[in-house]
Amino acid sequence: MSIHHSASESPDHADTSWMIEFQQDYGGGIVVNKRGLDATPMVALKYEIGVNEVMAFSNFDGGVQATSVFHFHPDFAAEERRQYMQQHSEGYEVVLEVRADIRAAADELRIERKNRLRSFGRSISMAIHTMILYLLTHNPDAQ
Repeated sequence: MSIHHSASESPDHADTSWMIEFQQDYGGGIVVNKRGLDATPMVALKYEIGVNEVMAFSNFDGGVQATSVFHFHPDFAAEERRQYMQQHSEGYEVVLEVRADIRAAADELRIERKNRLRSFGRSISMAIHTMILYLLTHNPDAQ
């Protein structure tokens, strides 16, 4: 099967005889690389992909970027593939999930550092307080 794109389409994707590839920007710095290709006969059989069906999966690649791969049944109309891929948000959810995990880990680290600094500050304060009491009680000039 051959997929052809018109010359008027933007050059943001690779055009090969077996794959569509482009980037979709969801805003907020979230970009999803989308790839669409024919499902192999084994994949079509294993997942029972029908003529008008697609199996998609995403894999994470960085803090705000993901790759989504759409496996189209070989008889799925070539001219409908890109539109189908643009209408579905596979990959976007992956980025949001990973981004939330990264933020949670950063928040946890920030709290841990804050607690360490607070503990360090208390230790310094206690040491200064102890030194002042020692000087007041053992130094005749301080009395």
